Amino acid sequence: MRYFAALLTFVAISLTSYGPASADVVDDCYRTTIEVPPSNDRIISVCSEAVRVTTGQRRAASLVSRGVGYMQKGYLDAAMADFDESIRLHPHDSWAYSNRANVWGLKRQYDRALSELNELIRRDPSFIGAYVDRGVVHRERGDLRSARADFEAVLGMRSNRRDIEDWAKREARRNLDELSGR
Repeated sequence: MRYFAALLTFVAISLTSYGPASADVVDDCYRTTIEVPPSNDRIISVCSEAVRVTTGQRRAASLVSRGVGYMQKGYLDAAMADFDESIRLHPHDSWAYSNRANVWGLKRQYDRALSELNELIRRDPSFIGAYVDRGVVHRERGDLRSARADFEAVLGMRSNRRDIEDWAKREARRNLDELSGR
């Protein structure tokens, strides 16, 4: 359950990276992901329309958003299918890989989540959220030394997005406190 709570916060922040593309269905899809409180049914409905009418990178972004709606509703196989398709369309999108790793974590397939996150970090070592996610996976697997190393690494990192950096450092500190018994 701890894994899921941290994940939802990161997902909500991460989706803002796609930003509004234009005043169209992709923009509507994006906006549904940052509504407070989020409505997963609305995300799925609006983003399904965006997926239906777009192609290429815009479709890939809409698939990630819809996949998050599925993931938050617990429809993990549907979420995985959307993240897989997004990666096929846009193989360099770190957000799709990160979300796919989170689905593996939610399925308690920690070895697959760890493999996904290791590959993501290899491809994009500045992707700060991947270190938090990997630290959580290490913790869930009982590898507290590796978890601590990832959380400590986050504290020394910078992100080009202040909201993501703030979230990652807050989560790293919280997890380090937990590991220290505070």
